Amino acid sequence: MQQLFGVPFRQLDLTRLRRFLEEAEKEPLLWEAKGGGRPDAQEIRRQCGGFANSNEGGYLLLGVRENGHGWEIDGMSFRDNEVDRYITTCLQEGVAPIPEYDVLPIRVAENRYVAVVQVKPMHAGPCIVRGTVFERVPGATLRVQDPTRLAALFTRGRRAHDNAILTADEALRQAFVALPRKPSRSQELGDVDALNSQFLRASVAVSSVTPGDDISAILFRASTAEHMRRRLRRLAGDENNRMPSLVDYEGGVAQDRRFASVHPWRHHQADWALTSWWTGVVTVAYRGAWDGSLRPEILVRDVLRPAFEAATDLVHHLGGSGPGYLRIALTSDGDAWPDGAQLARGPFELQPDSLDESLEREIHRTLGHDVPEPEPAVFHDGG
Repeated sequence: MQQLFGVPFRQLDLTRLRRFLEEAEKEPLLWEAKGGGRPDAQEIRRQCGGFANSNEGGYLLLGVRENGHGWEIDGMSFRDNEVDRYITTCLQEGVAPIPEYDVLPIRVAENRYVAVVQVKPMHAGPCIVRGTVFERVPGATLRVQDPTRLAALFTRGRRAHDNAILTADEALRQAFVALPRKPSRSQELGDVDALNSQFLRASVAVSSVTPGDDISAILFRASTAEHMRRRLRRLAGDENNRMPSLVDYEGGVAQDRRFASVHPWRHHQADWALTSWWTGVVTVAYRGAWDGSLRPEILVRDVLRPAFEAATDLVHHLGGSGPGYLRIALTSDGDAWPDGAQLARGPFELQPDSLDESLEREIHRTLGHDVPEPEPAVFHDGG
């Protein structure tokens, strides 16, 4: 999304906003100003919906009006001065799906603020405002009435979902490549128990319907490498960095893909590998020794849930937003699990707590267990 004001969004202040407005045109495409003493909830929904359905997104300036000679900042009064809460409530009460947005309140005077609302384009859309689709054009936000244009917005959303599914499936197939191929130290020394163990491989892929704007650049930043190292140390139980050589970082560029991967070299039977792909997908691969009595709830607790949380966190770090998709593949060297068992979920909101008890039920079913869904709650009126 464009850096409209010449500084990062969170660095915008009253002085920089005034300077921007002094040279601003009268019919902008990427922003809209609304004045008046108090905000109009439906107008906020309409403008945010229009920006979300555009190609570039945009900014809504509440508390700025045109006076015939230019733009004037007079501010608005928000209930209890809670600008963020007011904007959030407006969108929650009439916009679906809610686009990715940010609110920056700038104090103008006592109990008066300019609210700058940054709205990112919604690739998973269209964004619908109480049954109506709006779109931003130069100088105005209009109702979409052309059936062809409306169909194009729905098609854009469907393609974004399809692409998230395809990229997750492709990344899942390649996830095990990043795992260390060398035998564990215990196997090198001829540990009988290790040699007789069954090995479970689990691969988790998480994708977002709205990938970040510049993933290729983010992918190879030092901050991303360090973020991935911290996440992998947490997975491997070494958050205090007692073993500095635990995590190796690898960046790869090929004609058809770019990736950044971190993986440990541990002297026991469990290995993790975490890979971020230029498509915005993140995969976590696991290989560990288990016996045939491994229960699905233990697998979820010790492997799948931590892997999902790490992958989701990194998807957000790469700029992904909106709904997401989850893919899981399980394979085993022995008979602990069916070879090639797979699960697919989505779309769902990309939150760490999205991995719930329903996944455990799906794992049981993947193993051939008959696990029914819980019955819906029945409410009585007390009569």
